[in-house]
Amino acid sequence: MLSFEHRVAAAETDFRHGLGEMITATAASLPLGIGNATLAQTLFLTTVKSPYHFGLTTQALTEVPTGIPTGSWRSVYSANTRGAEEIVVDELAARTGRDPYRFRRTFLKTDVQRAVLDKVATEGNWGRPMEAGCAQGIAFHEEYKSRTACLVEIDTRDPERARVTKAVIAVDVGLPVNPRGLEAQMIGGLTDAISTTLRAGLHLDKGLPLEGSYSQFHWAQQRDSPRDVRVFVLPATGEDPGGAGELGVPAAVGAIANAWARATGSKPRSFPSTSTSTSPPTRASPPDPGVRRALAHLHRQRAERHRGRARRPAPAVGAPRHAGRPRPQYGCGWTSARPAPAISTAPTSARAWCPSPRARGRR
Repeated sequence: MLSFEHRVAAAETDFRHGLGEMITATAASLPLGIGNATLAQTLFLTTVKSPYHFGLTTQALTEVPTGIPTGSWRSVYSANTRGAEEIVVDELAARTGRDPYRFRRTFLKTDVQRAVLDKVATEGNWGRPMEAGCAQGIAFHEEYKSRTACLVEIDTRDPERARVTKAVIAVDVGLPVNPRGLEAQMIGGLTDAISTTLRAGLHLDKGLPLEGSYSQFHWAQQRDSPRDVRVFVLPATGEDPGGAGELGVPAAVGAIANAWARATGSKPRSFPSTSTSTSPPTRASPPDPGVRRALAHLHRQRAERHRGRARRPAPAVGAPRHAGRPRPQYGCGWTSARPAPAISTAPTSARAWCPSPRARGRR
């Protein structure tokens, strides 16, 4: 590999608010081509790096003003830039007749990078046989002194309802301070990647967005998440902690797109990949047996309550409000007509003063 050139063309990201303080906000509000563009180029060049030995590597950002208000979202430029690069890496591996995992391992720059990639390949059982329409995808990302790899399995047998069924993520942040929080960050990045790669998309018609809310934007919900997700936080490899807020999205984007490409035989060139038209897709709830059972149980409970109210005789005209029914006790719901137990003033243990579990439930 002699050289790798990556040219990114995208809608302009509005940085006129700066980074939340006066100095960058003032700098970003300078005339077009000076302020906002300078801040955008600075963020792009300081955050987007290729982790591979691809010879002379150059990356450039060209943003086009659209007149539509925009803003940076999670992972800013890395999600689309590095996600697209991971797709190209898979296609380079296919062009040279190499396995995507082995190809990445050959060109990664350091041993710590290869350790993360090896972890997901081993734990995710990379290369196992799968049914037609199902496939695995793998990708790698490094940013903010941290590195992660992601392996996913996807089921595209229903082209309009392709879903990720399994995900294995390994992450090395140098010095992990809060492993559980780090695990949550990686799962959140995976959910964002599922959304933007398979589900969510903004459609413009004569400059106006067709989507008005999240009910139409189709961001991933709980039902879209894989039921098998494993996150492996690697032991400390340094004395300083790296960043994790943006880390989880790019590798997951690349892995999902690569799995989709291997499962369908189509190269991903636009996203979301499951949308086949320029109008927002219609989403029907999947026939989840657990959801059906829960709804059926809820309907039975409502029907029983309704039948109980119908059988209850109506109180006579002028009768007290609680006639024919037990009175509420302590103002916290209905109890039986059993009188409250008398409390003795004689010395006794603390246990004797506490009502029984049944009495506590009635109260």
